Amino acid sequence: MPVVLPLLGLGIVFGTMSQRVSGMGFALLMAPLFVIAFGAYEGILLMNIGGAFSSAVMLTRVWRHVNWRKFWALLGASIPGAAIGAYVATQLDGATLQVMVGVLLVVGLATLQQTKPVGGLSNERRGTFIAGLASGFTNGTAGFGSPAIAIYALYTRWDQQSFAATLQPLFIVMSLSAFTLKTAISGRSPSLEWWIYPVMIILILVGSVLGERVREFIMEDGIKRMVIALCYIGAISATLNGVWKMFYN
Repeated sequence: MPVVLPLLGLGIVFGTMSQRVSGMGFALLMAPLFVIAFGAYEGILLMNIGGAFSSAVMLTRVWRHVNWRKFWALLGASIPGAAIGAYVATQLDGATLQVMVGVLLVVGLATLQQTKPVGGLSNERRGTFIAGLASGFTNGTAGFGSPAIAIYALYTRWDQQSFAATLQPLFIVMSLSAFTLKTAISGRSPSLEWWIYPVMIILILVGSVLGERVREFIMEDGIKRMVIALCYIGAISATLNGVWKMFYN
């Protein structure tokens, strides 16, 4: 753990920086790493808290660009998905949930990379519902909800600035809802050391400041590729670690 903690700290800073630049990245990067470091249940709950705070910090900077109509539509669809995901997360053992986290992230990232803009959906309302439902489910089980929304944004040619801004209040509500549902269903709160929370908050603030400073100098496509590469590494590591626990613990 002494070796892992500095790496987690760097990941939190980098993930927050990438979120400030592209609107996403914190949960994608940190969810599998938190699962490996703290276990499936505590790791995802910590991810929910950190993701909500990271998005809240960013929202103070992008508030005026939020598309509130799409926010409410996606949020309404995400609620049943989050409830199902939270229930599933409390019923599975740690190793199984860890594998699910990794596999869901790999599938989401691969789908996102292969998706091409098509100029709009034939039924945007249905697309909004499916994207919100899928996002809520993955957020409830794995602590991240951005791949489904990102795919939806590509299909609908959603403006990047509005997309990145609208994700933030959506992530806040989904993350806090998932945390509340999982702790209520399981009847237990995360059993992590108290100092982990303030340290994470400080690192998120540092990452936000750095992200604000470098945002104008980093090509968005470049940082997205870096985030996706790191996410693949984290997701595959989480999956392999979960499989190892299944057969050798």
